[in-house]
Amino acid sequence: MKTDDLWIQQADGWWLRDFTKLPDTRGMNTRALRGYWQTAAYETKEFRGVLLLSNPSQAAPDLRIPLPVTGRFAIAIGMVVNYSDKVLIKLERDRCWRKLAHTPTPPATQTIEECWWRDVDLVKGDVLLLRQDDAMKRRAGIGFVRLYPATAPTKPEIPLLITADGFPGNMGPIPLDDMLEEELQFDDTHVTDILHGTDINGSAQYMTKLPAHRYPVERAAEEEMTSHEYYPWVVDQMRKFEREGRCPLRDSVEAAHSIGRKLYAYYRMAITRLYAPYRGLFFNDFYDEHPEWRCVDFDGTPITRLSIAYPEVRQYFLEHFRETVEFGADGVCLVFNRGWPLILFEEPVAQEFKRKTGKDMHSVSQDDPALRQVRAEFVNSFMRDIRRTVTEAGGRRETKIVALTLAQPSINKHFAMDCDTWAKEGLVDVLCPYPYGMTAVPTLINAPDWVPVVRGTNTKLCPILNRMTYEPAGIFETPKAMLDRAEQWLKDGVDGFSFWDLDGYIAQPAFRRFAYNLGSKEGRARLRQFVEAGPIYHNLKMVDGLVVDRYHPGWNV
Repeated sequence: MKTDDLWIQQADGWWLRDFTKLPDTRGMNTRALRGYWQTAAYETKEFRGVLLLSNPSQAAPDLRIPLPVTGRFAIAIGMVVNYSDKVLIKLERDRCWRKLAHTPTPPATQTIEECWWRDVDLVKGDVLLLRQDDAMKRRAGIGFVRLYPATAPTKPEIPLLITADGFPGNMGPIPLDDMLEEELQFDDTHVTDILHGTDINGSAQYMTKLPAHRYPVERAAEEEMTSHEYYPWVVDQMRKFEREGRCPLRDSVEAAHSIGRKLYAYYRMAITRLYAPYRGLFFNDFYDEHPEWRCVDFDGTPITRLSIAYPEVRQYFLEHFRETVEFGADGVCLVFNRGWPLILFEEPVAQEFKRKTGKDMHSVSQDDPALRQVRAEFVNSFMRDIRRTVTEAGGRRETKIVALTLAQPSINKHFAMDCDTWAKEGLVDVLCPYPYGMTAVPTLINAPDWVPVVRGTNTKLCPILNRMTYEPAGIFETPKAMLDRAEQWLKDGVDGFSFWDLDGYIAQPAFRRFAYNLGSKEGRARLRQFVEAGPIYHNLKMVDGLVVDRYHPGWNV
């Protein structure tokens, strides 16, 4: 064993376990004081040390940790489970901070999880920086840092598309340069394409030049938001972009291109607003100004969408798509799973049905094949307009269209989305089925049902791999189940994969491994080793002078 003042070298790598040995300890205290990390001695079965904690509003200072080695090493952080929400981490030479969190575990778990961050080629003088996420008021708990030899990286062999919400306030009121992390964090991963959000209920969440599309920031700022999590910061960040003469979409395009990734402007395919009290943030003036263009259910009830049966509504969509490509996006991503239905039983549909069949629309059932085909032709015509618009906007640049659909071809057909025609006519370049069914309920994707849709066409099939269970309700499927599904889908004939909201999920160790390994055969073999082994835990025996036993002292509080 080799040791110095800070690091200990063992057969399994270099360890930093006592943070009070850092060169600068002025920001540490045994008490939880604002502006300080709180220190606490701890002991596991294998080792002991001094860990660092910081409560949500403690605003602990950044930690600067000189690294003792050069060469290719894996970096892992020991995170105090059920205390640390996440930490921000980067090498001093990186442009942006990145997020790291531990695996979700039962509340009673008392352990430190060894959370892999990344494999990296370290050079002389490299310094690791750790930060509490003060902008989002997150707790932080760090038990150790571990370095160990890493294998050579693998290169992606198949497409791996990821969505990034693009909501300007998702990371809190941070400097605008730090927002580039949404793209830059994928620089050494298997991610090939980034699908980046560009709208709020149909209003542009970037600095649009289209007056009718402009999100009314100042009006939103007058209201109290329904969440103190990040909604108020959408307004703050949009104001900041305006003051600095910058645009979140242009910044994201530049960041994606700087790491060799394509960026597609993703648009939730609904012009709508929410009910009170959520309308303070989620509203659209174009929707409220034109009740005559709303979708209408079969019984005549207007629903909360504008319908593409009307030329003015189609034009609104097309203006947005054209502008985002002119701003530098490599194409558009049509997020139908956040916008269906686009068309129901409006007057133009009734007129066209009458013209084609000679029948009154209400003389047949709403599932009548001829009526459904009329609706599908409205959508197909719209898709042709989108293809033409995006191609023209790109000029000499190659542009592509990605479509996120519902879980099964039959469900899409029910809502007049004719994916077979889209593929055969080359109207979309990539189809990404999402696990939603007739309603927003998790629905399994059956890949063999989709393969015939794209067979013999140039359209790629890249289904959404995650979200098969309803994560907001706390129901998670295991990483192994996701990997098993990925392997089966490849056997079934898919071309690649998509991942929903990977910009957020990547903070957790298992999802990080998917980002770095899913796109190659060798990578998936490494990923299987990791998911079958499970998280690495170092169970606590003592913290802050108290024995951690099966009779938790918290029972007495």
